[in-house]
Amino acid sequence: MKNHLDKPDCSLPFVHVTSWSSALRIFRDGYLKPNSSDVFKEDILYMSYGKIVYEPSLKPYTWVDDLPVAFVFRPHLINKVFDFYPFDTGAVVAGHLERYTSTIEKYLNLFKMNNGVKTRPSTWIKSFFGSNNIYLLKTKSNLPKKQKHICEAFEYLYDSYESRADVDQRLVSIECQFKGAVGINMELDYVWVHKDYKKMIDKKGDCFNFNRHKIRYYGDYSIDGSIPLDLRKSVDQHIINAALTSG
Repeated sequence: MKNHLDKPDCSLPFVHVTSWSSALRIFRDGYLKPNSSDVFKEDILYMSYGKIVYEPSLKPYTWVDDLPVAFVFRPHLINKVFDFYPFDTGAVVAGHLERYTSTIEKYLNLFKMNNGVKTRPSTWIKSFFGSNNIYLLKTKSNLPKKQKHICEAFEYLYDSYESRADVDQRLVSIECQFKGAVGINMELDYVWVHKDYKKMIDKKGDCFNFNRHKIRYYGDYSIDGSIPLDLRKSVDQHIINAALTSG
């Protein structure tokens, strides 16, 4: 059987992670909207491409009082992407790129790629990773031949990545930026919510402005700010299944 993951035009789902309190507002509004970005000083809605991406920041953080919610959107949302970057720009500002942080932050716009017919996240993956399979497995493949400033940074990045088990996965995941609102009716595939909130959803669900049948539940907790393992596994498996059955 042909592996659709490696079709050149195979787009992957998009993921947006937020807290339960923020998710409640989204459920009631029926859409995600751009918010003020400390990095770019304008309103932007961020999503990760093909992965559930969140790792602890440099500051102590816990989800215990406000558990994470993961929205997974269908691949055709690619047409609404405005710009994308080959890493999470927030990770740059947080200092996760170590000795390349100051250089990349200074020339951040050089890494910006406008989403279009010839330049899309899928074309970056083909150039940098070689295939969707390798991108999803977080494995180094080949480097792009153009844009030398990106290559130099990523040579160091991957040397660091391959020698450390605790690398921040935001550094090897594509960040997609949206300038407009994204609805959770037509575009949403599923949303993963912690099972602790099920009673609240059953009680207040009539106030939600989307189809509650799209809600899935996970049961793990995390005390260090990282994504609970059960949530990560569920979303990762869904993304792979969605990609394999697309096209």
